[in-house]
Amino acid sequence: MTSLEINLLNTENDIPLSEWKKLQKIWENIEKKKDRNIRHEIKLDHFFSNFKTQLEIIESDICLVQETLALHLFTFLNKKTLRDKEKFALQDWILELIENIESNPFRKNDIQDLKKKLNTYYMTLFQEHEEKDTLLNQLREEFETILSTITGKKQTLDDEELYRLMEDKNNIIEIMQKRLEYEKEEMEETITTDDNAPEFHSKNKNKETNIEDFFDSKTMTKLYRQLAREFHPDKEQNTDKKDIKKDLMQQLSQAKKEKDTFSMILLAQTWLPNFELKLDQSALHALKKALKEKLRLINKEHKMMQENVSIVNIIWERFGKGSKSVQTKRTNEYKDNRLQHKNTLSLQLKNIKTIKDIRNEIHIRQDQTP
Repeated sequence: MTSLEINLLNTENDIPLSEWKKLQKIWENIEKKKDRNIRHEIKLDHFFSNFKTQLEIIESDICLVQETLALHLFTFLNKKTLRDKEKFALQDWILELIENIESNPFRKNDIQDLKKKLNTYYMTLFQEHEEKDTLLNQLREEFETILSTITGKKQTLDDEELYRLMEDKNNIIEIMQKRLEYEKEEMEETITTDDNAPEFHSKNKNKETNIEDFFDSKTMTKLYRQLAREFHPDKEQNTDKKDIKKDLMQQLSQAKKEKDTFSMILLAQTWLPNFELKLDQSALHALKKALKEKLRLINKEHKMMQENVSIVNIIWERFGKGSKSVQTKRTNEYKDNRLQHKNTLSLQLKNIKTIKDIRNEIHIRQDQTP
């Protein structure tokens, strides 16, 4: 762990030792929290990689069996001996299989043809079936329920949106994002017109300006130029060192872009010989603010890493917590369940040959539905 090295110049009064300790403490906390974030990311990536190695082939096989089963079920949809209620149940079953394939992060098969087949069937059904309006309303209600659940507010769909969702269910993501963006814009307009808003923005603006003023000071500008000269890859003849300096130059550019005082000073302390950061009391106070802001951003990054709804995070939350033995137990149990699920799907595919078989499976599914 590095220490913050500063020389104080042109001051009438010495800075109390307690202030130096506070500044050093902030610096140390930044390094600790940065290391924590890196360790957290490495831990999750490592666990996900191991999990993927064990489950990817099984999950991919399940998706293929689901696709084959869905295509097989399609052959029964136009059977006249099936009642309307049974056809609806069969449609739901096919749709469920497609959704399961789409939501599986380990799938390798492209199911666009399968989705087009289902959409074509729906459109034909809507054109020919006497209960077109009933079916449309049923689909509308289902999609409106999904949207309402996601946004937390009651949502309605117009006809254009409904037909877009019928063409491709993934369009629901775009529709949802547009609605959330619209609500966000409305909220921002409300905040802007609030009587207290100018004062709020003014305070934050002043805070940001103080931090940026320090970063854009002569001290930091001079430091950036020194580092840029030191890291310039064109001045390096050694191939290995040239690659290192390219990486360091990228780090420096990123620090400048993000006005990252901590990273720039750390680069200087590590790579500039005889580096000293010389500040007066005013600059020292501004540095303290800049480092506090850096610490806030690192903690915010950690919170976002934990709350991020990614497949890596989802897998970790479900299987990764606890000791290694607990992790292994959970993963093996899940693996066994998925193998059993694959066998069940394969057995259904093998056994469904007649309308009677379809009816039996539909009744089993209905009995299993809570």
